Amino acid sequence: MNAVEEFLEELELFGKSYNYIHGTRLTLRDFARSCKSENVTEFDVPADATEDDVKKWIKDMMERGVGERSRIKGITVLQRFFVFLIESPKYKLQYNPVSRIAKQLPKPNKQTRRPIKSLEEISMMLRSIFHVRDRVMAVLLAKTGIRAGELSALDLEDVDFENRTLRVDKHIGNFCSHAIAKGRKNKVESMIPLDDETLRVLKVYLAIRQQCNTNALFISGHRNRMPVGEISKIIKIWAVRTGMCKNSNKTEEKITPHFFRAWITYQLQINGCNPIIIDAIRGDKASNMRTFYANQVLPFEEIRREYERTVPKFGI
Repeated sequence: MNAVEEFLEELELFGKSYNYIHGTRLTLRDFARSCKSENVTEFDVPADATEDDVKKWIKDMMERGVGERSRIKGITVLQRFFVFLIESPKYKLQYNPVSRIAKQLPKPNKQTRRPIKSLEEISMMLRSIFHVRDRVMAVLLAKTGIRAGELSALDLEDVDFENRTLRVDKHIGNFCSHAIAKGRKNKVESMIPLDDETLRVLKVYLAIRQQCNTNALFISGHRNRMPVGEISKIIKIWAVRTGMCKNSNKTEEKITPHFFRAWITYQLQINGCNPIIIDAIRGDKASNMRTFYANQVLPFEEIRREYERTVPKFGI
């Protein structure tokens, strides 16, 4: 078996997501092309690559306009591959051409700067979305902070009007095939309370939702499950149309589905929501043993009471 094949197989064995493995493939393929020629695949990465090959690849990426964060991410992936070769006795490799270079690179800022938007601005945006389905998607993102992949994976039965809850127990694990994976992105499952505004817009949407062969909550114009990429596109379009941003592609300005995850976290915090409740709504794993044990006995009615007390109201 080729070294790259074994490396990718091991990533899959230890539970790395499809998107992570796919990104690794693309990175290794790009490096192989820089070392050899255009007609290569990821399996052609030379095990005897040198520091000069790595430096040439970095220059190639810079000439193509690849951003600093993406270059650093690529170098990190390549370094892990060579660590795999070194730590696997069968390859008898003792030299990592990436390790010394990786130490010279600047540390990336892992925090993405999000645009600052007030409750009034977001309320105006949501009230200005006249497309019923699009408004409901935006409201769910803004009220619950779920990810686009989790929103895409929602089914009709995940909405419980009687108990006023939303079950989030799956996500789109493969953006290419749209395959659904169990659990949220971080493998946990959540039950999120729904307030009056959210229930109201959901009822309006379901009253006019077209009949189709899928039980997906949100469907595209082709009557299939709404793809993750389409959700992001829709949110960006409405952000521009409603005046929330002028450039939907500029990092520090654009409004994306993930923007709302940061926004609702801040809103709940400034409204005095218990941090443990915020973690439960977001589906975050416990960061310490104290939170871990608290989550074991946290009553759902306490989550509901605290959430409904602090969740922002949009006047819709």
